[in-house]
Amino acid sequence: AVPTPDIEAFITEMLKYKDGDKLLVKYSLMSSPTRILVGTVLFEGKFFVPMRRAFRNDEDGLFHFEDIVPKDNLEPEAGNQTTATRTTATDDSESEHFEMEEKVAAAMVMVKFIAPHLMDGMHAHSFTGTGFIIDAAKGIVVCSRNVVPCSLGNVLLSVASEVQVRAEVIYIHPMLTFSVLKFDPRNHDLVSAGIELRELRLCPTNLKTLDKTTFIGLTGKETRIRVNESTVTYVTNIPATEHWPPGYYPKNQQIYKVDKVSSSSSKGGVFVDKDGAVQAFFWEYVPKGYAAFPAYQVFDDVSLTLEAMKGTSPVELNYKTLGLSITSKPISKVKDVYKISAERLDMLKKRIKEKKLDRKHVLSVSRVMTSYPPADVLEIGDIILNINGFPVADVEDVEDQVKGKSKVTVTIQRNQEEKTVDVITASLPIAGTSQVVAFAGLSIQPIFPHVAFSSFMPEGAENGGVFIVRRMSGSPADQSRIPTNVWITHVNDNPVKNIDDFLEIVTNLENNSDTRIKIVTRQGVSRAYTLKTDFHYFGTQLLERKVGTTDWTNQSINNEV
Repeated sequence: AVPTPDIEAFITEMLKYKDGDKLLVKYSLMSSPTRILVGTVLFEGKFFVPMRRAFRNDEDGLFHFEDIVPKDNLEPEAGNQTTATRTTATDDSESEHFEMEEKVAAAMVMVKFIAPHLMDGMHAHSFTGTGFIIDAAKGIVVCSRNVVPCSLGNVLLSVASEVQVRAEVIYIHPMLTFSVLKFDPRNHDLVSAGIELRELRLCPTNLKTLDKTTFIGLTGKETRIRVNESTVTYVTNIPATEHWPPGYYPKNQQIYKVDKVSSSSSKGGVFVDKDGAVQAFFWEYVPKGYAAFPAYQVFDDVSLTLEAMKGTSPVELNYKTLGLSITSKPISKVKDVYKISAERLDMLKKRIKEKKLDRKHVLSVSRVMTSYPPADVLEIGDIILNINGFPVADVEDVEDQVKGKSKVTVTIQRNQEEKTVDVITASLPIAGTSQVVAFAGLSIQPIFPHVAFSSFMPEGAENGGVFIVRRMSGSPADQSRIPTNVWITHVNDNPVKNIDDFLEIVTNLENNSDTRIKIVTRQGVSRAYTLKTDFHYFGTQLLERKVGTTDWTNQSINNEV
């Protein structure tokens, strides 16, 4: 409610706030100056500091900056250390009037993710979707990875449509479609509001074709949706598709196709049985069609990861995988072409029968992550018969046999010949990308897993090389029309193998110097561009995740002349 008629009044008011404060702002648009609008703003004092003021200098024609020192970034008050009340969302001992769907909906929160910089193929700076409390005592929430795509950003949870709390990202699944968040259940606002935290419970049985299930979800305005008796039409895997520009897309993810979901208004929800136990998650930003993701995969994976995190930092953990995108093919189409032995087929059929799968298929490699160890041994088109002697009937079997292992033995059928090979698994950090560099208007980072599925890597690149993900309008890179979604291989004829090489070179560049950037596209085409550095307006910055934490630092390398 404080008027800000001029820039001085605005600065005076902004100096009162610290990181994480929420402000009510009244404003108008230039196109309609008489219409007053109202919005809420999260005060960002972490990634965009310090606040600076620019003054035009008529002698050199530049705007010169001075820091405006904000109020010390105080830690939030501890408040009452009592934990908000915890109950299980499907506790049958509760009052009879508290219906099943209310119990389930009470374990849902609205997740808002705000990213200061685009990375990992993100197409926007903010995303919203439903999150689900699966451990109220520890404050553990799961949500779609398309809602929280990376750890670089701020996460806000709206609990019971009444209290907004901050959360941290502790786990981003490198291959599947979910992220894990953690908030403080002792938060002062939660306790003061008397909010009863609820958690979801996993259904002991998995869904199968023609099963009936009930959908409960939230809209963007946090109102509840219910759809009775959706039917599982079939169980399948998300098809292996290639996306370019690269962005997150789930790999080897089993899904349930269902016939009814309020997808037009839903921001996510769950499918539950008659007792309210969770059978599947329906994420926001799902692939086309009504696709639900098995709940047991999420619960099992999170449980194992939280157990592994005890006594260590989450960013020190890695997810072990074969680094493959796998598709299924009917046995009838491959048994003669690949000449798979009858003995192998019998073993696969037995496993398929044990799992009560709908169709008789084999698993085929459709993509291999370039620059990771499995790419040295496995090839596109290989039929995976077993891993460590265990027949694999679906992608779940593959992940189960590889999980936590640094090396596995894989039996494959390749070119009508059976082979057994030792494979060193790919090790992917569960906290995701750890470095982003801003240079001359470019956002540059190491490759992320979904670039590696392009089946191309520049010669000489280490750990996937250096990749351009974004170009800022009006920047030196924009004026030179340097493309995005390409690799940088050389700067001023100096080879660039990794981010450290790149930083070492650009740190020693002079302002207003002509800099030659050599890039290569995924088709292997090399091009060279020349830009003129402008460190006055487009300085070099390194955003880096702190070792042993999920916090990020923002370091200016040559931000001023």
